[in-house]
Amino acid sequence: MMKRAVQLRAEWLSLLKEEFESEHMDRLRHFLLSEKEQGKRFTRQVANGLLRWMRPPMRSKS
Repeated sequence: MMKRAVQLRAEWLSLLKEEFESEHMDRLRHFLLSEKEQGKRFTRQVANGLLRWMRPPMRSKS
């Protein structure tokens, strides 16, 4: 079970690297480090919270 979670996290992070600009990656790195410091496991709840938090602000189309 734990192996699967680690594999999913790795796949998910590689997708994020492709999707988001470096600004977003900095925010992601900061978030993951703070989660790690708090000793939290990477759970679905954390992943969903992170996805909401990482979603780029809506840009108005000009």
